[in-house]
Amino acid sequence: MNNTYKSPHSRLLYLWILFISLIIIGCAAEKGLRSLFPSETGFSAYTISGSTITFSNSSLKVEVLPINPDYSDEINPFIMGLLGQGFTIFSIKIENISNEKVIYNPAFTAIIDDFMGYNKPLDYTDMYDLVRYRDDGEMILKKIQGQFYDLATTVMPGESAAKFLIFGRLQEESNRATLTMEEVYIGTETIALRFPFVLRAENQDSAFK
Repeated sequence: MNNTYKSPHSRLLYLWILFISLIIIGCAAEKGLRSLFPSETGFSAYTISGSTITFSNSSLKVEVLPINPDYSDEINPFIMGLLGQGFTIFSIKIENISNEKVIYNPAFTAIIDDFMGYNKPLDYTDMYDLVRYRDDGEMILKKIQGQFYDLATTVMPGESAAKFLIFGRLQEESNRATLTMEEVYIGTETIALRFPFVLRAENQDSAFK
C-alpha cells in the first residue's frame, strides 16, 4: 500500500485555495444576476423615482428605465429572452413639450462602463443576425419591429415616443455604466444627455451613489 503523507501546512494550503475558489465562484454567480439601478447625476434637471431617471427642461422630457428581471409590464418574449442572456435593455420615453420637432437618433447613443467599454445599441440588422437561423425568425422580426429604437425617431410638439433601447452584454468587471445620448435635436438646437447607473444584485444595498 502506498500512503502519501500530507503535512499540516499542505492541508492548510489546500483548504485556503478551496476557500478562495468558492468566494470567486460566488462572486461570479452574483455578478451574473446583477441589474442596473440609477445613480445620482448631481444636476437638478435629472430626477430619480424608483428605478427611473428622468431628464426634464422646458422643451423636453426623457424617462429612462433599465429593464430588470422584475419588470412587470407586458414585454415581447423575445426581448425579455435577450435580458435573460445578459443583454442590457432600457425603456425610454421621449416627450416633446416644445413648439419644435424633436429628433432622436440612436446612432448617437452609447453605453459606457467604468472599464471604458463602449457599446452601441442594436439596430435592425443586428436583430436580424440574432434570429436569422431560427425557423420563426421572420415572425419575431415582424413582432418586434417598431418596439425598439432603430432609425431616427421624430417626435412632434405635444407628442411622445416610447420604445426599448437594446445593447449587448456589459463587461463582467464593470460596476458603473452611463447611457449617453448625443445630439438630440430640438428644432435646430441639440442637447446631450447622461444617465448614470450602478450594477448590483437586486437584494444588495448599493455602495455607489
